[in-house]
Amino acid sequence: MSLYNRKRRLIKSGLQLRLIAVFFSVACLASIFQIFLVNRVVVGVASELPSGGLELLGLLPSILETGILVTVGVLLPTILLIGVLATHRIAGPIYRFEKYLRDVAMGVAQGPCHLRKNDELGDLCDMLNVALERTRERAREEALAGDSAGTRVADGDRAA
Repeated sequence: MSLYNRKRRLIKSGLQLRLIAVFFSVACLASIFQIFLVNRVVVGVASELPSGGLELLGLLPSILETGILVTVGVLLPTILLIGVLATHRIAGPIYRFEKYLRDVAMGVAQGPCHLRKNDELGDLCDMLNVALERTRERAREEALAGDSAGTRVADGDRAA
């Protein structure tokens, strides 16, 4: 079982909703392009029909309108669901990094940062842990060097 089990799917709602809006925009553009292509083909076919072409062209606006409404009606909830699920594995680690770094800055976090098993950005988490561990090592070395210098000064004071 994972160490951090997030139940909320919109953990960084601003980021996630912007990404979902991008997904939705791309899907709408692709749908509009497809509708224009279908319209062009139907107009071409209708113009070559020996009879009934004008009736088909008369029905075309309502056919396209229905197609657009159904496409958007199916696309919006589908992309919303897929977008939330896809961005959750990215936004969650970003949220975790922010929380962890806030804790480090306040002196609360002492151990390494951990992510859930299937989260993205695991390499970034590992690099963060390596960088912070090296920073902690340098701080310990400086503290030891400071203690050693203080001890030598105190010993020198006793000798005098």
